[in-house]
Amino acid sequence: MAKIVDDYIGLDNLIMLEIYRKDNKPVTIKDLIKTLNLPRSTIVDHLRFLERDGLILVKKEDREKIYRGVPEIADRIEESLKQLNEAYVYALGYIRQKQLKELKNQKTSK
Repeated sequence: MAKIVDDYIGLDNLIMLEIYRKDNKPVTIKDLIKTLNLPRSTIVDHLRFLERDGLILVKKEDREKIYRGVPEIADRIEESLKQLNEAYVYALGYIRQKQLKELKNQKTSK
């Protein structure tokens, strides 16, 4: 499962999700370093890609950059996370049914 998460989440998505998680409240590099426990250089590199691709909004205030989500993208991310949650619930139900079936088979074979 960790491989699936690593393959599909990646640092770009992890940073982007953290920005979008704030409900359009400003996020700074310091916030991301603290929350994600990643080196500043790593976060800055990934923020450049996200900004270049138009996935986040960046505004400079004084000497600090403020990052926010793009509203249209936020709606899409919310929908995708709902679908991911539904898939999780489905997978959990499938696993539970399989476990119950195995238990039942063990009891009948004794």
